[in-house]
Amino acid sequence: MSTLFLFGLKHTVSKRLPQRLWQRFKFARLTRLNTRASAAVLLMSLTAFARAELEVGLGMSVTQVPHYIGAEQSSQYYLPFPYLRYRSKTLQIDRNFVQATLWEQGRWLAVMSFAGEVPVKSSSNNARKGMADLDLILEAGPALQYFVQGDRMKDNVFLFELPLRAAASTDFTQIAYRGLTFNPRAVWRRGYYMDEYFVRPQLSFGLRFATEHLHDYVYGVEEDDRTDARPVYTAEAGYGGWQVNYSTVVRWNNKLLAGFMRYVHIEGAAFEDSPLVKRDNSLILGLAFAHIF
Repeated sequence: MSTLFLFGLKHTVSKRLPQRLWQRFKFARLTRLNTRASAAVLLMSLTAFARAELEVGLGMSVTQVPHYIGAEQSSQYYLPFPYLRYRSKTLQIDRNFVQATLWEQGRWLAVMSFAGEVPVKSSSNNARKGMADLDLILEAGPALQYFVQGDRMKDNVFLFELPLRAAASTDFTQIAYRGLTFNPRAVWRRGYYMDEYFVRPQLSFGLRFATEHLHDYVYGVEEDDRTDARPVYTAEAGYGGWQVNYSTVVRWNNKLLAGFMRYVHIEGAAFEDSPLVKRDNSLILGLAFAHIF
């Protein structure tokens, strides 16, 4: 019986041993493949990061912004800010915009674009006294760009942009959908040196369109808010005016100075007859200084 037992044990071991060796071989091979794949992904990430441009710093800005386009009052903001400028093939972050690449083919480029409007305390606005405050408005959506000259990684460009964004308002306790915006524009940008100073001016011209939901949120007057000087008004969808933007950045050593201006003209806009519209134009100004590490 001992001989048979030993024979059976040897037979069992002889069958299991190749299986265990094969399993260990497969595990070691899989581990090596995973290690190589991880190393390749890490190498690709490091290569992409090395090709990107990254700048970090601290700055101070002063901005004058109308309560809303067409308002007669405006607010001034004095804000410190962390300066971050990052440019790669897939993501671009600058002082006043964030864009993420969705698709690229030749001179065509699709990106995610963002915009927004400042909140308004109605108690500080003559036309809106007694009405609900306007919450912060955030916009996000795809933008299709066509580069007539250059590309987005260069400073010398001329392009057309077609951004379609969804708008939402929030007071940070709740969020509400406010419709869509469509603001096509043409953008010209140059970059050049004047002695040790790098100068980059940018000029753009565009049109403003939005759905009824957004126009009515800003310019509509409900029955409960009606006064002798403020009749009930329901805004319509459509044209919201034209705008010109100009900005200039001056960079020297590790310092940066930037100024910008936006002029918006709303004569002929779909909401032009709103009792909340007190001017047919608005001007946004800003100045910023940053120290780059």
